[in-house]
Amino acid sequence: MALEKSSVTKPGVVRRRSRCPRQLEENGDSENGDLSTARGGAREVVELPLQFLRHKTKAPPHSTVFLRPLLRRRPSGETMLAIRSAFRGGARPVSASSSSSLLFTLGYSSFFPAPPSPSSSSAAAVHADRTIIEGPRNDWSRDEIKSIYDSPVLDLLFHGAQVHRHAHNFREVQQCTLLSIKTGGCSEDCSYCPQSSRYSTGLKAQKLMTKDDVLQAAQRAKEAGSTRFCMGAAWRDTVGRKTNFGQILEYVKEIREMGMEVCCTLGMLEKQQAIELKNAGLTAYNHNLDTSREYYPNIITTRTYDERLKTLEYVRDAGINVCSGGIIGLGEAEEDRVGLLHTLATLPTHPESVPINALIAVKGTPLQDQKLKYGR
Repeated sequence: MALEKSSVTKPGVVRRRSRCPRQLEENGDSENGDLSTARGGAREVVELPLQFLRHKTKAPPHSTVFLRPLLRRRPSGETMLAIRSAFRGGARPVSASSSSSLLFTLGYSSFFPAPPSPSSSSAAAVHADRTIIEGPRNDWSRDEIKSIYDSPVLDLLFHGAQVHRHAHNFREVQQCTLLSIKTGGCSEDCSYCPQSSRYSTGLKAQKLMTKDDVLQAAQRAKEAGSTRFCMGAAWRDTVGRKTNFGQILEYVKEIREMGMEVCCTLGMLEKQQAIELKNAGLTAYNHNLDTSREYYPNIITTRTYDERLKTLEYVRDAGINVCSGGIIGLGEAEEDRVGLLHTLATLPTHPESVPINALIAVKGTPLQDQKLKYGR
C-alpha cells in the first residue's frame, strides 16, 4: 500500500464568520496558521482547533503519520487556504487545505448572479445534487463517471465538498499512524514497488517485527493523538504463514484493547482469514486495485485483478471496513483513471476509504524513469 507522508505544523485555528466576506485577502500569519481573516461584516466567530501531529524522532523505522482526509505539509512561508461557501440565508464553511497563501471566498449571495440552470450545469453539479437527494448508488455508467471527471476543477472541488459535508462531519479528520511490520522481500512484481524481491532497490528484507516493538509503536502513536493504527506487511498473501498470521491476530487484539482502531494490509486473504481478523477486532483492511482492469497487466502479472476483487469480497463479507484505491502516474491514460473509479463506484458496497496515491518513482524498479504528468 502506497501512502503519502503528511506532517505537521503548529496547531491552527479555523474561524467561521456568520456572513461571508466578499473579497480575497492574503493571510500573512503563516507561523500560527490562523485562518481567520478576511475583513467584512462578521457577527459571530466560532473557533475550530486543528491539531497536527509533529513527527517524532523516536518513531520506529518505516512508520508514517497521516490524517484522514490527508492534510499535507504546507510550503515554508505559505499559509493554509480555506474555501468558504456562502448561501442565501447564512454562510457555511467548506474545508481547509494547504496549497496556497490566499483565503478564498466562493459562493452565491445577493452580490452574485443567480446560479446556472440545470441544463448549463456541469456533470459534477448535477450528480452531486442527485446524490445528496437520493443517496449513494452503485449503478454508475462509465460515461457518467467520465462526464464528472471532465467537469471544471472548481466544480469538482465545490460539489465534491458539498457531498462530503452531507455524509460526514466536515469539522473532523482522523489522525492515523501506519507502521511497516514486515518490510521487503515480497515475491510480487508490482512495477512501482521497491519492496519486491525481484528488483535491486537497496532495500533489505526484514522479519516480522516483535510484539513488544509493535505495541510500543502503537502506544506512542496513541499518545501523539492517533486513533487508528495501521500495520502493513510486504507479502503476496498470508497463505502458508500460519505462525506470522497468528502473531498479527494477537497484535490486532491488543491494540484494540488500547482503545484504538486497527487497519491491516497483508496482501491477498482467504475467506477464513478475513473472518479471523474480524473476530480479532480488525476495523479496516486495505487492498488497493491500483489502476483499471485494462491497464493492470502492464503493472502487475503475479496476481490478477479478479484476485484483488475477491479479497475485497471476503473482507466485506466478514464485516470489516474496506479501504481500496489506486495510484496515478503509472503511465496510465485518463480512461484508465475513469475505469478505476468505475470499478470502485459499482462495487456492491462502496469502500469506506479510497486512497488515491501519486507514484514515487524509485530507482531500481521498472517505473524508475516514469514521470507523473500533472493536469489533463
